[in-house]
Amino acid sequence: MLHHLPVPCLDEVRAIARYAPRLLVFLYYSLDNRPFYYRWALQAVTLARTILCQIRGLGFLAVVLLAGCGVYLQTVGGVGAVC
Repeated sequence: MLHHLPVPCLDEVRAIARYAPRLLVFLYYSLDNRPFYYRWALQAVTLARTILCQIRGLGFLAVVLLAGCGVYLQTVGGVGAVC
């Protein structure tokens, strides 16, 4: 609950970091002033993450490869690209 401290959060994270070899810090963003589709996008990503976390072994590899190729093809601009 670093955001409730009366000091800058980043300073506290730096102070805490010296006590552990790795430090995981969660950041969150309020969607209060954003359009409705931001919430929809967040819900879609959360659903996808929930489903992907349940896939194990070769199924996970297949999903990751297909998704990666899909994103790659969209990025480079078309079907002519080889994944």
